[in-house]
Amino acid sequence: LAKGNDKAALNRRLKRIEGQVKGIQKMVEDDRYCVDILVQISAIRSAIDNVGTIILENHIKGCVSNDLKYGDEEQSEAAIKELMDTMILENHIKGCVSNDIKYGNEEESEAAIKELMDTIKKFTK
Repeated sequence: LAKGNDKAALNRRLKRIEGQVKGIQKMVEDDRYCVDILVQISAIRSAIDNVGTIILENHIKGCVSNDLKYGDEEQSEAAIKELMDTMILENHIKGCVSNDIKYGNEEESEAAIKELMDTIKKFTK
């Protein structure tokens, strides 16, 4: 995952995100303006994406790189497949599913959520 200072930096980022989530909870309790809440939600999404990017980068530089350098052909292929599956799933969620949920009607949103769940099941088998 991450070592030393990188792990501490990730934990600081996650604690900051946790604080932002608690702030949103308070905003909801205080009946704050919806747009203000949505702006904060957008900031959290961005922060989470940044944490995910750092973790993915560490995974590629560590686990995947080691499997490619030192693993046999089967380990190398498995590492590449896992990485591709992870990136495909992430892009699918950020693109298609997110847009269907944001901009689709109720039926499209439900279909997108069902498709997402089916996709997650496929990648976690």
